[in-house]
Amino acid sequence: MALTPGSAPPALAGWLIGALGATQVQVANWRKLSGGAIQENWAFDARVRGGAAAGDIACVLRTDAPTGVAVSHGRAEEFAILKAAHAAGVKVPEPLGLCADPGVLGKPFYVMRRLDGTALGHLLVNDAKWQGDRAKLARELGAELAKLHAIVPPRADLGFLTVPDVAPALAAIAAYRAWLDDYRDPRPALEFGLRWLERNAPPRGRIALCHRDYRTGNYMVDLAGLTGILDWEFAGWSDPLEDLGWFCAKCWRFGRWDREAGGVGARADFLAGYGTNVEPSALRYWEIMAHARWAVIALQQGERFVGGGEISLDLALTGRRAAELEFELMAMIAPDAAADFELPPLPQDRANAAELLAVARAAIGGEIARSLPDDKRLDALMAANALGIAAREIEARAATPETHARARALCADIRAGAFDAHSGLAGALRENARIRTAIANPKYPGVTSR
Repeated sequence: MALTPGSAPPALAGWLIGALGATQVQVANWRKLSGGAIQENWAFDARVRGGAAAGDIACVLRTDAPTGVAVSHGRAEEFAILKAAHAAGVKVPEPLGLCADPGVLGKPFYVMRRLDGTALGHLLVNDAKWQGDRAKLARELGAELAKLHAIVPPRADLGFLTVPDVAPALAAIAAYRAWLDDYRDPRPALEFGLRWLERNAPPRGRIALCHRDYRTGNYMVDLAGLTGILDWEFAGWSDPLEDLGWFCAKCWRFGRWDREAGGVGARADFLAGYGTNVEPSALRYWEIMAHARWAVIALQQGERFVGGGEISLDLALTGRRAAELEFELMAMIAPDAAADFELPPLPQDRANAAELLAVARAAIGGEIARSLPDDKRLDALMAANALGIAAREIEARAATPETHARARALCADIRAGAFDAHSGLAGALRENARIRTAIANPKYPGVTSR
């Protein structure tokens, strides 16, 4: 069943009666929330009569998007993780009920209390309305992460999560390589980054429950401060430093490069809130890993548009972010390496110019052209961005080669270690990623200064 704005599914009220132990439930103000590139989130208000939950409840229903990312959890698993975090005192939306019966809405879903505030990253880092006490916010975010990391295996309620029997970094690298093996295009810069991460991987240490997407954009803030942590579909057992590195990584600062804690505060305040001494070199390793991981996820999101048939401007543009992530990855690993290696022809990033123009035209000529309320302004900005990318790519006269054989051979050699001591290749890959980033995002630091 496809959920549509304006009218709540008729079966929802009946299901809520059973889930909440109520005698009657009325559902109103049904609407789709913005964001949620991997899952769908729908807001509604429930007037509950009878039972322990009687009263008016602001709710969010979370369910599957038309296509997804393979490594994200299903709704039942995510609900179990949310319950565990809530029980541990982590500031999360209160879980209210899980429905695994596809007969209700056609797909599994769960319902939780709706939090107040905003999660929009570009607002939190730029809009003066949400400035608040940034040092306090950074400390709060560190403290909530420490509560989460107090959850350790074994846990019967989280038995579906695999406890890594090797170093979590090595397990992650193996997973990313397995996905790249099946991806349509060779990615030598990403392969080089993964090879560096493999050679410098920390040993297996303390294992804890990690959010694995703990960043600005996945927590809610109101004018008083933090209201809760969202989006638990990637959570799992891992090295706690993975969450810390992900939050501090440059790729999640929404353009506020000077604020090293998620674009909203100082790294020192975030770590002070966490309360455990962290070795800077160890944290830097996981920041580098964050760029490799986000590059893989960006490609996966782009593939939902290119190969999965999900017509989405957001997904198409996310796929193009892989270039800047590879550029940052190479800049962190080999900032001064000379570009003295002749690369084979490399394929252009997807979505390509024609695909971007098509999806932007559909967005502008469709719903955006008919109506431009506040919540559609971001769509208009993304459409303009896509058209700009396409125009720059056409101007650069970039062409996709007919064969990827040489590029794939280079990737295989990198993975095998043949270029571990070859700084010239690192420099060439960094320069190639810089050129691609200048097409996709010319405002990214360092890509237009040469």
